[in-house]
Amino acid sequence: MRALVVLLLLSAAVLCRALGLGKSTPAVPTFLRDLTHESRHEYSDLKRRWDLSWKEKAQKILEWADKNGIKETVVEYLGKKKVERKQQRKLFDELLENLPAVGKKYISIRDDVNKTKAQKAAEMDKLRSEHKKEFKVIQYAMKVLSPRHQRSRRNDKGGQVPKEKKEEA
Repeated sequence: MRALVVLLLLSAAVLCRALGLGKSTPAVPTFLRDLTHESRHEYSDLKRRWDLSWKEKAQKILEWADKNGIKETVVEYLGKKKVERKQQRKLFDELLENLPAVGKKYISIRDDVNKTKAQKAAEMDKLRSEHKKEFKVIQYAMKVLSPRHQRSRRNDKGGQVPKEKKEEA
């Protein structure tokens, strides 16, 4: 019986690992694979520095890459990251641009008292399918701003003054 439990636990651990549940760190850049442990450690120390601006950090990384003979690959990697960051910024700006209109549409559907629940659900599904990302942001905002989430975790009732303090004031 004990062997069966151990086997079950081991197989669960292997399956969870295979599903990617144990993954918590970002992928290591490919140019680090063929380097020594010390070189990889130097790179990670450079990446972790908070006392440098991004420009200074990039310069130090390029100096490190030149020292290790992989400057071309690192320049390529940094260029790729810069392009990805610009693309992310573009998508973010588009999301912010569309958010007010989608938010107004969401509120108008939610607050319409002349429609049945089925009609509202159909309209919400249509809005969700047309604007997936904006819809997720709006749903998250509505959840965070709901009265249930307004309370602090210190047993105070949503920012209200406790009865004892009301009498003193």
